[in-house]
Amino acid sequence: MTETCTKSLSLEQEQFRSIARQIQEIIDLSISGHAFFNLDDDSRLLKIVPNDITRLFAEKFKGLTAFRNLILSSLIALDKVSPICSFVYLDSLKAQLLLREPSTLPPKGFRLSSKEFLDAWKGYPITGLSRKEDTRLIAAIQQAGSRGTLQVVCGASSENKISDGCEFDLTTPDGFFINSNEVALLDSKILIYEGTINEVSQIHHILEQLSNPVRNLVIFATSFSRDVAYTLAKNVELGKLRVIPIQISDDIENVNDVHDLSFLTNSIPITKDNGGSLRTVDISELPIVRLINLDFVNMKIKLDIEHGPVSALRKTLLAKIEVESVKDKENVFRKRMSRLMNHNIRLSLKADKCLEGIIQDRISFFINAMTSIARENAIDSSSVLSQDNPGILPQYLPYFSTKRAIKKATSDSRFILNTGMVITIDNG
Repeated sequence: MTETCTKSLSLEQEQFRSIARQIQEIIDLSISGHAFFNLDDDSRLLKIVPNDITRLFAEKFKGLTAFRNLILSSLIALDKVSPICSFVYLDSLKAQLLLREPSTLPPKGFRLSSKEFLDAWKGYPITGLSRKEDTRLIAAIQQAGSRGTLQVVCGASSENKISDGCEFDLTTPDGFFINSNEVALLDSKILIYEGTINEVSQIHHILEQLSNPVRNLVIFATSFSRDVAYTLAKNVELGKLRVIPIQISDDIENVNDVHDLSFLTNSIPITKDNGGSLRTVDISELPIVRLINLDFVNMKIKLDIEHGPVSALRKTLLAKIEVESVKDKENVFRKRMSRLMNHNIRLSLKADKCLEGIIQDRISFFINAMTSIARENAIDSSSVLSQDNPGILPQYLPYFSTKRAIKKATSDSRFILNTGMVITIDNG
């Protein structure tokens, strides 16, 4: 009887050590800096980085299916909240399987500036391309700041393009539809009309001017008839014209929209007050906006604008806020301020275009870690990692997500240990 119990205990321990060893091998592979994913029939290689940990586990773990599915489910759930804590989860799970006791929960969190966070990531792999490209990425994020935007693409060369911008609510008329969640218009003309476009004949000559060669146009108007909206949508679908109708109603709340949009784009609105008419519009005289992003999911329109007009409007609004004594009026000025964005940065990283989706995912992982720390406070990673893995993560981690990862590891380790004992006894 004693011999049977000893054998059962030995088998049980070996089973848990095997899981722990595989987890450690996956951790080591993700941080080695010398492992690559083979892409496109081995003709392209992309370096594995720490945020590939969930994918690596799914590919490399060879243990019991029940344990694999349990751990993978936890990793996927953690990735949705803060992917960087998937590391903490696996490290804690491995330690608990070996020691059979819960890991220590993290100490109290503390506030951390974005500069301190970014400084801690310098030299740590982000994109998997090169240290130089990662350094350029961090510099671009710092330059964009909290009110800026960052667009990352892959191309033949490395370059930065900086502009300012503005964002407005996007309202399209009934009858206009487009089979895309987001549309980017390069070098688009802008037309602002304070009135209703009821018939296609009102803008027929404008559409003719746009058709050869095909150019982009965004028309802001008080309203459009359903027939006009449908006609414009059909032309976009067929690729004949790219004319996007956007409604700005003429109520008091939207007067500022027209004013700010006109000022920022250097447009002269066509109104009855200034004697303007759609019939006299000459496309060559309309202003051009370098890039317009139409987000049909969140219903927002973003325009890349030269720095000068944005800066001038920002100064004007700040001056009015400082002297305004009526709170409601001050809120209106602040709302207008909130539409102005500092430093829209288009960052081109030197990499094959086929890697762009993966690179963008990795950058999202990085930015997610930064926003999680801003939301949850920070802790020092060395205070929660096991002695086997010192320095495998940047210095700071998000507090509550880390705490959640350790609790999840404790729960899963208890399940694995208890299930392992049942399997071993049944085998005996």
